[in-house]
Amino acid sequence: MNRYTESHHRRLHHHSHRGHHRHYGGGRRAGRGEGRQPRAAFQRRFFSREERIAGLELYLNDLRAEARAVEEKLARLQAAD
Repeated sequence: MNRYTESHHRRLHHHSHRGHHRHYGGGRRAGRGEGRQPRAAFQRRFFSREERIAGLELYLNDLRAEARAVEEKLARLQAAD
């Protein structure tokens, strides 16, 4: 960690009661911006159709890989009998 991230990390993960709440944006000093993450001028709260399709395709590939792994494990267990 560099000097900035070390001090930032210590400030965010201070373990006193008030420090814990500052980590989540609450606490006494939150009004002055301490403990808050910088926000972009515009943040989308939705995914485009293309992004949803790409995400679902990745998810489907992960599910298929997991199903193959389960089938292989099941075959090994059945072969051991």
